[in-house]
Amino acid sequence: MEPNYKILGICNQDCTSHFLGKVVTCTNFNMKVVHSCSDALQRVRAFLPHIILCDFSILSKNASEFMAKIREIIPQVIFIMVLP
Repeated sequence: MEPNYKILGICNQDCTSHFLGKVVTCTNFNMKVVHSCSDALQRVRAFLPHIILCDFSILSKNASEFMAKIREIIPQVIFIMVLP
């Protein structure tokens, strides 16, 4: 069965990203995980996720700038921010 949605996870903790990857894989989603905003910007062009699941603490002060850059590439993307 083909994955229904693509999810890009942005997380700076390997254990969290590993756990999220396992949970999402079990639900038949296609998930990629990166560990920085710059990695996310590089990955988003090729992967074209439907959902971006992001650890809010990784965004620092540039959250709106980062989200604007992503929205230029994929205007309809859904952002889900997770507070640590």
